[in-house]
Amino acid sequence: MITAADLIDEHAGGVMERPVPFISRVRLENYKSIESCDVWLSPLTVLVGPNGSGKSNFLDALSFTAAFELVLIQILWMLPSTAS
Repeated sequence: MITAADLIDEHAGGVMERPVPFISRVRLENYKSIESCDVWLSPLTVLVGPNGSGKSNFLDALSFTAAFELVLIQILWMLPSTAS
């Protein structure tokens, strides 16, 4: 499992040299109450809307996507290196 401590490199001034994965765009179709949406994300994205407009469902989809991506990253890190 990748933890926050894994992202810190003491020799690089406390910052990991590899880029941290970032979900920059979410496109949803027919997910719970959301018929269709296409949202570009930034490091700070604010969701605003009336009750029942799908804000929580959007975050649920984003959480599912982030968890899926994390599993893929962990699997790739566990694969043996093919470089010679």
